[in-house]
Amino acid sequence: MQPHIELFPLQETPRSRPSDAVIGFYAGPHTTNQQDRAQVIAWGEYVYWVFDFVHNGQAAIVAYNYHWEMVKRWNLQRVRYIWDIEIDAAKKTVTFFGQGGASDTVKLQELCISKKQDDSINPPPVIKILSSAQVPPTPAGLWRNGQTGNPANPGHDVPVLLWENYKYVTYIYPDNRLAFAIIAFDKDGTIVKDWEVRGARYIDQMTLDDANKQVTFTGQSGAKATVNWRDLKLDDTDPNHSSLRKYIQPRLITMPVKAITMPAGLSNKWTYGPNSHDEKNNVLVLVYNDHTYWAFDNKSNDFFICVVAYDSKGNIVKQFNVKGTRYLWSISIDNTLRTITFWGQENMNATISWDQL
Repeated sequence: MQPHIELFPLQETPRSRPSDAVIGFYAGPHTTNQQDRAQVIAWGEYVYWVFDFVHNGQAAIVAYNYHWEMVKRWNLQRVRYIWDIEIDAAKKTVTFFGQGGASDTVKLQELCISKKQDDSINPPPVIKILSSAQVPPTPAGLWRNGQTGNPANPGHDVPVLLWENYKYVTYIYPDNRLAFAIIAFDKDGTIVKDWEVRGARYIDQMTLDDANKQVTFTGQSGAKATVNWRDLKLDDTDPNHSSLRKYIQPRLITMPVKAITMPAGLSNKWTYGPNSHDEKNNVLVLVYNDHTYWAFDNKSNDFFICVVAYDSKGNIVKQFNVKGTRYLWSISIDNTLRTITFWGQENMNATISWDQL
């Protein structure tokens, strides 16, 4: 029931029209010649005609129901002698083109008369129960519902909010706070926005309130948190927004030892294991955001490593020391705790948070 354009013969113009309305639909922007048919907007149970008016020289939109009774009128401000109408479904607008190339654009929302019309251009959210395999991978630093006490558990079926082109999934904060995260994913599974909602956790039920345009999330011990639809509405989103960078996960790649230039006083000697003295030709390197992070030993043989960040051109952008290990042989990443652990001689290790990168 999307709004669309239909052609009606001028002789079928509704009889119950305003008394000063002028019947006609023009052949172009620079002529007074009329077409024999008029473009009309058909939208659900209503039809919208456009008339000019003798007294004020303006055009107006007049809506009729199935009984050809006038229901509502909207005056156009910048155009008259209409010759073309275009609907832009993506922008949810309708543009009226008139004399001299003038035009006037109206939001379809302004022309809504019924709830069915409103729902056709602004479909309400719906709730579906999805399995863990049907939702995107859990963002870094969060647990999926059902993982409480066991992060390795993939979780059970969960309620998910579907709205237009987005999928809204709730997640648990591992620190056990009385709150939950809502993550909005686009159709490609890319995170586009996140919210922290307080007052409930371990969400296992969602309910919609169409009248008040709200969604209620129910969690542990029946605790509830309610969010207005407008607060979850996504219009212009930026997947590269800085607030979403916390969900980008570091990854490991293997690089030749001599692929990078080290700062003075450092060495790049990796071994094959915690008790090995043989040096490897390739090392593990962290890739995070726009940088690569290399872990080096120090030539002074002190008990720390130095982590050095390089940009895409090989320039050093940051470096810092990490105490507690040396003579590295491996690196591990914990996506739940958002940590990175460097493993060295005799399995001595040192852990840093992603935020330190």
